Amino acid sequence: MYLQGSIADLGRLGSLDTLSLHSNAFNGSIPDSLSAASNLRVIYLHNNAFDGQIPASLAALQKLQVLNLANNRLTGGIPRELGKLTSLKTLDLSINFLSAGIPSEVSNCSRLLYINLSKNRLTGSIPPSLGELGLLRKVALGGNELTGMIPSSLGNCSQLVSLDLEHNLLSGAIPDPLYQLRLLERLFLSTNMLIGGISPALGNFSVLSQLFLQDNALGGPIPASVGALKQLQVLNLSGNALTGNIPPQIAGCTTLQVLDVRVNALNGEIPTELGSLSQLANLTLSFNNISGSIPPELLNCRKLQILRLQGNKLSGKLPDSWNSLTGLQILNLRGNNLSGEIPSSLLNILSLKRLSLSYNSLSGNVPLTIGRLQELQSLSLSHNSLEKSIPPEIGNCSNLAVLEASYNRLDGPLPPEIGYLSKLQRLQLRDNKLSGEIPETLIGCKNLTYLHIGNNRLSGTIPVLLGGLEQMQQIRLENNHLTGGIPASFSALVNLQALDVSVNSLTGPVPSFLANLENLRSLNVSYNHLQGEIPPALSKKFGASSFQGNARLCGRPLVVQCSRSTRKKLSGKVLIATVLGAVVVGTVLVAGACFLLYILLLRKHRDKDERKADPGTGTPTGNLVMFHDPIPYAKVVEATRQFDEDSVLSRTRFGIVFKACLEDGSVLSVKRLPDGSIDEPQFRGEAERLGSLKHKNLLVLRGYYYSADVKLLIYDYMPNGNLAVLLQQASSQDGSILDWRMRHLIALNIARGLQFLHHACDPPVVHGDVRPHNVQFDADFEPHISDFGVERLAVTPPADPSTSSSSTPAGGSLGYVSPEAGATGVASKESDVYGFGILLLELLTGRKPATFSAEEDIVKWVKRQLQGRQAAEMFDPGLLELFDQESSEWEEFLLAVKVALLCTAPDPSDRPSMTEVVFMLEGCRGGGGGGGGGAEVASSDLTSPLSAV
Repeated sequence: MYLQGSIADLGRLGSLDTLSLHSNAFNGSIPDSLSAASNLRVIYLHNNAFDGQIPASLAALQKLQVLNLANNRLTGGIPRELGKLTSLKTLDLSINFLSAGIPSEVSNCSRLLYINLSKNRLTGSIPPSLGELGLLRKVALGGNELTGMIPSSLGNCSQLVSLDLEHNLLSGAIPDPLYQLRLLERLFLSTNMLIGGISPALGNFSVLSQLFLQDNALGGPIPASVGALKQLQVLNLSGNALTGNIPPQIAGCTTLQVLDVRVNALNGEIPTELGSLSQLANLTLSFNNISGSIPPELLNCRKLQILRLQGNKLSGKLPDSWNSLTGLQILNLRGNNLSGEIPSSLLNILSLKRLSLSYNSLSGNVPLTIGRLQELQSLSLSHNSLEKSIPPEIGNCSNLAVLEASYNRLDGPLPPEIGYLSKLQRLQLRDNKLSGEIPETLIGCKNLTYLHIGNNRLSGTIPVLLGGLEQMQQIRLENNHLTGGIPASFSALVNLQALDVSVNSLTGPVPSFLANLENLRSLNVSYNHLQGEIPPALSKKFGASSFQGNARLCGRPLVVQCSRSTRKKLSGKVLIATVLGAVVVGTVLVAGACFLLYILLLRKHRDKDERKADPGTGTPTGNLVMFHDPIPYAKVVEATRQFDEDSVLSRTRFGIVFKACLEDGSVLSVKRLPDGSIDEPQFRGEAERLGSLKHKNLLVLRGYYYSADVKLLIYDYMPNGNLAVLLQQASSQDGSILDWRMRHLIALNIARGLQFLHHACDPPVVHGDVRPHNVQFDADFEPHISDFGVERLAVTPPADPSTSSSSTPAGGSLGYVSPEAGATGVASKESDVYGFGILLLELLTGRKPATFSAEEDIVKWVKRQLQGRQAAEMFDPGLLELFDQESSEWEEFLLAVKVALLCTAPDPSDRPSMTEVVFMLEGCRGGGGGGGGGAEVASSDLTSPLSAV
């Protein structure tokens, strides 16, 4: 039972020595009258619900030695008056909502041993005067928004045992005097913006047990002196820019339990000396440039529970004997170039819960001993060269939730025993040589949400029982030899978001019940033998690409209209109804013809008047230049319907974009630039240069037109809109349309396009306005960056200050413009990187930068979520269910957030180049190794789930 309510007047208790009301449910403010209890030495009010400000009157308690107000709801600043508590030894104000800075007067508490101000909202710098507290043993300031450098004066606190400054915004290098704290046991500096290297003086920390420096921007090598830390248990240097080899001297840390150096630029081979670390439980070396083979000596670390080596350049065969690692739970070797067969001994580790060998060059078959792994929750074998059949023993892995073995050479039938996997959520076996029928036993996988077995040789009908899998969200059976119809039982799949049964031999009609599946956002039944009329409700929701390749299908959105006989067969209408319908149709046709003639005559007169009023749409006074397939200027104007308002696709800062539908059925985008003062030679020179830039992720210029009155740029038409619209539509579906794989691929391709502009063009091309509106999608949902290089072609006259808009400032768009570009109005490669970082954060979180305030932009908000260890709250809701804290997707997602934060560093010189960004994003999904990882996912993989958008 908890005590609750507010605290009564305690000031009359003059003899009170200790006030201990902690861990209750008291609320209200801390009364000022407490200061009258002059004999108080200890105040324990932590773990309650007190609010309001800390009373400054507490400074009157001159005997007070312990003040613990942690884990309440206190607000305001830390009273400067607390510096008068000269007897104070312990000050704990952690886990509140305190703001403003740390008052320097705290250093007047000369007897202070312990100060904990962590997990508040404190700002400003760390007062150098804290270094005057010579008795301090523990300092905890983590989880705030502190800025500036770490004061060198903290090196004077020679009694320090623990220093926690993590999860702030601290910058600069680790000060040298800090390395002189020879009694230090715990040093937490992670998740800041620290730069410089790690000093060889690190070896001075002779009793250090925990060192956390992850998620900074530290560079240089790991000093060999780390081997002098004989009591070190945890060493986390991940998420930095460290280079060089892993020093073999680390083997001198004989008590080491955790070694994590993931996401750096380390190279060389894995030191064999690591095998002597008998206490090592977690070894994480992922996402570096480590090469060579996996040393067999590593398997001498018998207490290993976690071994992560993914995203490197490891090669050779896997070690033969894994039997010694009896406690191993997580093994991730994804994204390397490992070869040979999977050792059977590896599958003797009965404790394994997660095993990822994907994106390698492994061969042979899946060992039969796989069935012994009854604790296994996730098995990923995709993108290898595995052969033969999937062993039936897989059905013994009763805890399996994820089974991925796509892009191999597996053959034979799907074992019915898969149906024993009642916890299975994701079954991905696409792009193999699987044959036979889809087993009806899959109905046993009651939790299955994702079924992807496309691009195989499966035959027979689609099992009716699949309709009983109520949790199902995606079914992908494309490019097989399936026959029969789409089962009526699928009408019960109310959670279904994507259905792809394309390129099979299905027959019958397109079921009308599909229109009733409210969550269905992607449908592909193309290239089958379906027949009849497409249900009107589906034709409004999905495009022609969803139905094409079915010779006997008719109706919208296909160009083939249904004949009356077809409708008669399908609807069961009698002959008399057909005749009456024909009469009505004939009457409508006659009336329609008359109306059409009237409209044509009216348009003819209107066009004549418009040509008089607008010389730009009449006889050309300039030349239309097309780099390929010449088109007359008049045809382009006609294709835009004389630049009619109904043809407008978008309005950009550099003009209006029109849709141009040509007579041959092809479609172009025509950007009409605003009137300006650019001369023709300059325009042509810039247009010719833009036309020469070719990259699959750029919107390529196809032609241009120049006259005194009209200036046009001709581009390919992008039928699937822009990224801003896609994100908006995804948000309306809780983000589920865009899964993590898709978002990563979009981000990576945008980064590659910018990399080309910055580093492959001579001179480099600065975009100047990187934002979602300037990322267009083609028919295959391949992203293309638009509006690059246009600024030099669109020299606009000065705007009227009274009418000018501030939505697109010089140097970029609001929310995406870097601080220096916003101040100077000059864009640069560094400002492009910043804009990309904001775009990436929007892509990851689903939140628009414009929805944040000037006090807390999207960058600060993300950092605050990370600092508060609330990373899950910042993800797009549709992605949360895909992740758990131990999954590779969770780790990949956090790495992408890290990339975005690096791109948005306040100082332009601290931002990575786009080449470095591409490298890091490739590493986010194991692309750094020989397997290629997510970097090589085909654009066609992105098409189906988004075809409804």
